Order: sequence, then structure tokens, then C-alpha cells
Amino acid sequence: MRNRIKQRVERWLLGLSDRNADVIGNQATKLKKRWRGAFAFSSIGIFLHKFFDFVIVRTNGNRFIEFELSNICNARCVFCPYPEMLRTDKKFMHMKHETLMHIKEDLVRFKGALVSFTPTTGDTLLHPEWYTYMAEILNETSIGRATMFTNAIELDSER
Repeated sequence: MRNRIKQRVERWLLGLSDRNADVIGNQATKLKKRWRGAFAFSSIGIFLHKFFDFVIVRTNGNRFIEFELSNICNARCVFCPYPEMLRTDKKFMHMKHETLMHIKEDLVRFKGALVSFTPTTGDTLLHPEWYTYMAEILNETSIGRATMFTNAIELDSER
């Protein structure tokens, strides 16, 4: 039952015009911000967070771009695979400026793209030039919106 509802909502969202998809996506973003407060850790809060993320991604279709500025993390959260990954041969690093420039060349193909700076693992704020990299991407005319999640350990009053 749940999958059928999800599929119907997805079909409806993907069938929207670009203009209507933008309106719905923007509303979902606003509602997600509003609901993250008091109900964030309740079952309804978690459900709504996932639902709004689902709507935001589906309304951006092929205009949703995710990339990591850093896959290095300074936290050892119990729910995250990062501590286990440290015991592997995985390379941990920050994105190089050349890579950013290559990405910027490809961004012109996406009209009104939503960029997510949220890493799969790691924390964006650990990249020594995170603010500069984000500013460069956000200055692109093809970028409509951006989002980012962080553990905020490196966030202080200056940042």
C-alpha cells in the first residue's frame, strides 16, 4: 500500500510542468524548515522530513545535483558508517579546485538546478575553502537553489 501511494505521488510530481514543480519544491523546502523544530525526532517529524525530501528531489527531477566538497569527518556518530570506513583503504580528501571547475562547466546544462553540498560521509565545513567553493557554484546562473547539512562542529560565530 505504502509503495503504491509513493509511486502515485512520484508520477504526479514528475508530470508537473517546470513552473509547478518549482512551486511545489519551494513549498516543500519551506515546510521542511518549519517542521524540523519541535517534531524533529518524533515519528511524525521523521516521516515528514523524509516526505519533504522525497518531494524536493522529485520536483527537481534531473536538476538535482549532489556532490561532496569533503569526505573527511570530525565526528564519530554511532549511526554513521564513517568510523568503519576509516579502517578501509578508502581515500579521504577534499575536492580539488580543478574538479570544481570541471563541475562548473557541466552545470550550464541544468536550468534552475538544486545543488546539495551534503556529503554522503564527511562534513562540508572541513574543506578549508568550503565557502569559496559554494560561492562559486551559487554564482552560476543555472543554479536555482542550494542545500547543505553539517554536523556544525566547525561552525563558530565567524563562520
